[in-house]
Amino acid sequence: MVKGLTPLQHAQRLANIQKIAENRQKRQNSDSDSQCDRPVSNHDTENALIRSLESEVSRLKSRVQEKQLKINNKNKEINRRSARVQSLKGELKKARNALKMRNLRRMGTSNKKRDGSGSDKVGKYLGTVSLKEKGGAVSFPIRGVVRQLSALGIPESNTNQVIHTVGHGLGVKIEGDVSARTVGRIVAAGGLAAQVQIVDELQFAENGHTLSSDGTTIRHRNFESRHVTFSAPTYEDDPLKPSRTIKTRVLGLSTAVNHTSETQLHGLKEIIEKAYGVYNNSPLGQSKPALVVSFAANIRGLGSDHAEDQKKLGRGVKDWMIVSSKYLKGLEDHLVEAEQEKYDKQAMEEVIERFGAEAWADLSDEDREKAEVFVWAGCCMHKELNSVKGGARRMAEYWSTVDNTAPVKLMNQHKEMAVNAGSSEAVLSSFGDSGGVKLTSLAGAIFRHKDDKKGQQDTFKMYFENLYGYSIAFPDTSSTRFQSHCAAAAELIVHQQSFEEFLLFVRDKKDNKTFNHMELNVYKGLKDGPTLTELCVLSLYLECLGKPYMKRVRPGGDKRINALGLSELHKDIKAYCQSMATNPDPLLMFEDGDYAKAAFGGEPWDRPDVIYAVARLSPQLPHLRRCLSAFFGGSLEVWERLTAEFKEDGQISKLSKGDKENIFINATNDDNEGLLGSTRLMSRFAPRMNVSKINAKLMYSRNNTEKFIQYRMSDSLSQKYLMRLQREQEGMKLDKRRREEEIAYQKAEVEAKKQRAARAQEKIDAHIVTGLLRSLLHWRRSRPRVNEEGFRVRLMGRVAVKTAQWMRGGSSKG
Repeated sequence: MVKGLTPLQHAQRLANIQKIAENRQKRQNSDSDSQCDRPVSNHDTENALIRSLESEVSRLKSRVQEKQLKINNKNKEINRRSARVQSLKGELKKARNALKMRNLRRMGTSNKKRDGSGSDKVGKYLGTVSLKEKGGAVSFPIRGVVRQLSALGIPESNTNQVIHTVGHGLGVKIEGDVSARTVGRIVAAGGLAAQVQIVDELQFAENGHTLSSDGTTIRHRNFESRHVTFSAPTYEDDPLKPSRTIKTRVLGLSTAVNHTSETQLHGLKEIIEKAYGVYNNSPLGQSKPALVVSFAANIRGLGSDHAEDQKKLGRGVKDWMIVSSKYLKGLEDHLVEAEQEKYDKQAMEEVIERFGAEAWADLSDEDREKAEVFVWAGCCMHKELNSVKGGARRMAEYWSTVDNTAPVKLMNQHKEMAVNAGSSEAVLSSFGDSGGVKLTSLAGAIFRHKDDKKGQQDTFKMYFENLYGYSIAFPDTSSTRFQSHCAAAAELIVHQQSFEEFLLFVRDKKDNKTFNHMELNVYKGLKDGPTLTELCVLSLYLECLGKPYMKRVRPGGDKRINALGLSELHKDIKAYCQSMATNPDPLLMFEDGDYAKAAFGGEPWDRPDVIYAVARLSPQLPHLRRCLSAFFGGSLEVWERLTAEFKEDGQISKLSKGDKENIFINATNDDNEGLLGSTRLMSRFAPRMNVSKINAKLMYSRNNTEKFIQYRMSDSLSQKYLMRLQREQEGMKLDKRRREEEIAYQKAEVEAKKQRAARAQEKIDAHIVTGLLRSLLHWRRSRPRVNEEGFRVRLMGRVAVKTAQWMRGGSSKG
């Protein structure tokens, strides 16, 4: 073996020598004649050399094998020692934690001995529960308890104390503690489980699913709420074959840079992609992966309010559904797994899209029409709300046709002073500051203001409790509430005299014994005949149509109504409004008492005392009948406009009976309205809680996620996946990134507005300069030529004067 060479280099050298020897042997066999002519001595010498080299090769090969074996043994020893080091580190960490906890317990015991609280006053404990496992992590069952306590509204900082208090009360000794930070992480992991739940349940859903959405502004940020409705498991029976029922799950709560339809659709896609990513990386997703396009391809409808941006969103969702359906068809029909491996990702996408488009084009007209079924339905609560607005608007127009008769003006103090001073602008802006709705708004601000520091609040309740023996909750017209103005009108006419007396009580309680301007307006309105007429109309509409309609579209409890089955109901509603607009007399036959002729559907009055109050006031209200007719006429116009989805040639009418049963859209948008309302309250009571935490708490509590975890993710592998993913996302600081995106968008908007303003100003400046030059040219031509030097001096002086006038905004006429 040559010195200075490594075993590998020796092996290479010997391999080359062996190759040379083999080549020589071949030449010997192929050229035997020439070999015979050679001298015998040379032939023997070469053979001896070959044998020597072969012997050297064999010896070096065995040497290399010995060296390689030693290297392998060394590597094994290194790995074994590394594992031992890691094990010792783990044991050291456990010992350190145990020592720390022992010291803490000793400190606690000594403190108890000092203050005398160490004695067990309730006797022996029935048992002991440790909150943490041996490794120091909170056990899986305790994590479930923490999630459920959070869903019940227990703050993170109080969760540990609640667990210990309950355990002590039940006679169970609780060992260990759960910090507020750990509680927050457990809650966030529950939100991730809710995302897995959505995708897992949709994997087995039949007949597709429908979406619903809504948005609002909270603390000057745009919030978007989204739900999905489908046939979901109940988790009440066999987990392998669970029974299913129609459920509406929270799809997600998020913020947005604006409220445009495009932004809403982009946000929806982001939520879906995120949920499918969380699912596919989970143990459940590893066993049964899911495609994002399958979600979009199975969308069958959208429920929302009647705003134009929501209708545009519906068109965007339908386009997304069709594109995804084509992609899915191309994926299923033409590309098997073996074919997909031939292409890179981008090329494969193009191939799938092309095949999908071809397969879509090959569908018959009937099959394509069936595949493109997508239904939009408007919220029935918004239909009723806007019908009241339409009726009130028409009723206000009616007063302009009556000479010298109109509801008293209920303007605010500043506007009233301007009108009295003769301001024509104030007179024009005062329209709408009168009538029943204006009075109910002012009454709500006095008797139940949304700011608990304003208005009479509990004084109002205590006064009526003392008067009647029970308290009255005035409808919340100060906030946006369905039917609140009609309900407030009913309260005002039923207890008209009591409200007047209460206002006098409030006035006399003051040192100066005078009404403030708002109280005076309400007092005037309660004594004004035309205003009382409008209150009676609002009350009758609520009793005869508003409440019966709400009972049909919003029965309460867990019962859900499919909007696609309400075509006949809305036909009957419009027929009823038409009948009452033509002849409202059945509503005014108070002595008859035959509600079957008056109320919609022939139902009994929900509040007969309202009808009695209207009957009491009707002799003093000569315009009641015509106001009723006008109100129902205006309401009918709104019903016609907002029930366009149910028209004869509409999408809903074209559906078969089976499709109407399979496609389920909630009749009301209460789920999204409620979610946004809960978000507002949580932001108020926990101002520092970020959007991701709010979303996790709401998804977990409203989607019955704990049952899903017990049925589908109770194994340690799934639990550890949620814990690991939560920590990863916590480190990514997603909420901070989102806030930075929002403020960056707002800065870009400001910059764009500045640029548009600058361009507009440039155009204005150019126009002014052009006019100035034309004026100077006209001035020059209108004067005789003089010596050039004198003209130049006068011209420059003229330019200076014109420029000064322009800068001051003065006239540029010459």
